Amino acid sequence: MSYIFPEAVIQVFCKAPIAGTVKTRLIPTLTATEAAELHIELTTNLLKLLYAANLCPIQLWCSPNPKHIFFQTLQQQFGVSLHSQLNPAALGARMEAAIKFGLQKYTQVLLVGCDCVSLTSANFESAILALQHKHEVVLAPTEDGGYILIGMSRLVKEVFVDTNMPWSSNQVFAITKNRLQTAKTKVYTLETQWDLDEPKDLRRYLKLNIGAHNRI
Repeated sequence: MSYIFPEAVIQVFCKAPIAGTVKTRLIPTLTATEAAELHIELTTNLLKLLYAANLCPIQLWCSPNPKHIFFQTLQQQFGVSLHSQLNPAALGARMEAAIKFGLQKYTQVLLVGCDCVSLTSANFESAILALQHKHEVVLAPTEDGGYILIGMSRLVKEVFVDTNMPWSSNQVFAITKNRLQTAKTKVYTLETQWDLDEPKDLRRYLKLNIGAHNRI
């Protein structure tokens, strides 16, 4: 396949859609099964977006492993390559391992979660272009104080140190930016996004998606 940016890669972190283990902050607004179905929907929508944009190869980084039928189906639908996250390592260690792996073959690596509904193909293109034009790191912050996308043209290990990093809190983006400044890294920040974690996010999502299931 011919890509617009063949020297780049997009890595999507994704859990297997096992009821009770995904989108748990939406329970009991949703049942565990409904939350898993939403997780499937969000992941599929993201891969549809990336597949249609044809920017670069896509890697799906699976947890706990790529054997789940959901991951196998996505590989058939979208031609993604399947990879295992380091389990049960902390999130920072898993992210570092994935980006390090990507940089062995590609010159720009973007890592993204699968629950950000506001990212567009233009955002991904902007991130790749920023890394091509002398920025070493690109971040897409979220309204809740985290970030949904991180990209690198070289591995900046300081970002992923799990010590004193309260993952899934409203401090993640600020601490990450501070670490990057300390490491004297050239950073490009994309526009702020929003992801789907809480019931209020679900209501916002459903308003934007008339055809979505009426879950609440």
